[in-house]
Amino acid sequence: MVRNNWESTDIEAMKLFAEKRESSTIPVSDRALARAIGVSAPRVADLFNFRHGTPTLREFIALCTVFSMKPSDTIDAAIDRARRADEQLADDITSNPDLYDLAANNDDNKELESETPRE
Repeated sequence: MVRNNWESTDIEAMKLFAEKRESSTIPVSDRALARAIGVSAPRVADLFNFRHGTPTLREFIALCTVFSMKPSDTIDAAIDRARRADEQLADDITSNPDLYDLAANNDDNKELESETPRE
C-alpha cells in the first residue's frame, strides 16, 4: 500500500512508533511529541496518519530516541514487516483473484488485445 509516495517500509516504521506510543503508560499528545522531536503538531498528526511527506531521517531518529528504540533495529523490523505484508498480499491475490477485481480480468477486448503485436 502506497499513500502519497509512502512506501510500505515508511508505513510499517510509523506503525512501530504508533504501537510504542499506544503502549506508553503516559498518553503522548501530538503537541508533546512535536516538541520532543522538533516539528509541528500537525506534522506529527500527518506522520501517524501517513499523510504528506514521509518521515525524514531526522524525524525517524528523533522518534527512535523519544521511544527508546534503536534506529537500526527499528528499520530492520519495518523492512521485515513490509516484506511480510507484501508477500501476504501477493498470496491473497493468488489464492483469491476474484476478491481483487483487476481491470484486465473484465476487459471485453482482452483476447483481441493479447494478440496485438507489441512495437
